[in-house]
Amino acid sequence: MGITKINNLTELILFAAKSNLFREALWAMDESLNYEELLERAGKLSNTILLTGLKKGDRVAILFERSCGLYIAILASLFCGAVYVPLNPRFPNLRNKNMLKRSGASVLIVDESNLSLGLDISNSSDFEGSIILPESECKECNKELVISKSEVEKNSSEICPPKINADDNAYLLFTSGSTGEPKGVPITHGNLCEYIRGIKLINKVTPQDRIVQIVSVTFDLSAHDMFLAWTSGAALYSLPENVGALAGRFVDEFGITCWLSVPSTAALMKQAGILKRSSMPSLRISFFCGEALSDCIAQTWSEAAPNSSLVNLYGPTEATIAISYFPYDPNEIDRPSILPLGKPIGNQRMEVIND
Repeated sequence: MGITKINNLTELILFAAKSNLFREALWAMDESLNYEELLERAGKLSNTILLTGLKKGDRVAILFERSCGLYIAILASLFCGAVYVPLNPRFPNLRNKNMLKRSGASVLIVDESNLSLGLDISNSSDFEGSIILPESECKECNKELVISKSEVEKNSSEICPPKINADDNAYLLFTSGSTGEPKGVPITHGNLCEYIRGIKLINKVTPQDRIVQIVSVTFDLSAHDMFLAWTSGAALYSLPENVGALAGRFVDEFGITCWLSVPSTAALMKQAGILKRSSMPSLRISFFCGEALSDCIAQTWSEAAPNSSLVNLYGPTEATIAISYFPYDPNEIDRPSILPLGKPIGNQRMEVIND
């Protein structure tokens, strides 16, 4: 079966990574890893997760800052056939507790800076699984339930993922709860692979690209950035939390080529005077999703990134990141004030069912 027909996200990532071992794979918090280093660290953590007795399809909750460790934990979960469930240190404790409890996670991975928070939410949510601390030791912790850094480092880095099917889940994200209680939305490997293929048909991505990540990993747009990068042998650049209007400066500093954000981020950049004409020449692909995109913002962005295509994406979380796309033409004369939803991505379908 050709690589383009694979419906297993883990297999696509491993194929691209092993084909680009010495290329940069990840930058976060001033730390950079190539694919070889990323696979080694994710492999050790993945084998540690398996030692807890985890089975394919079990959930792994992750509580990390936006460091390389966060992305290593996500990949480690996928490599052992688990479903990753991102938590967020910025969320209220009660929300993280509810997400952990409702996810049914059997493993919780916590970074060093959130050790106290992780232990607190696990205790108060009646969490009965294993806790892995890949960055720290916890001498006061119950050794039967907590695996510390020294134990993680002893494990093999060899990656031997289980057989993963298209309908196996890859991640579980919780909605914002704007229409009621937040609900967990599981997304499958097959749906993710189909989405990534569809996006690559809109704009090809190569190992030379640098893809920026602005949104939190608790937001489904993050999957676009991560998996578009790692199935292409490209580099993911994770910006600091809540960078907001300053994101444009990172584009120029690091030579970012691929962008995805909500339109309000671009609006903040415009308001702050960041979107000056030709200020982001390295960008060649710009996606916007999650909110209505105005022609005013799209036009200003096109002037600031003159070498970039601009595509408006639309779709609810349940539709796997986005379901439709609309390519923007800044030279079109009769443009609507709000960009349309456009056409379905890849093999997806849209229907109008009433007025």
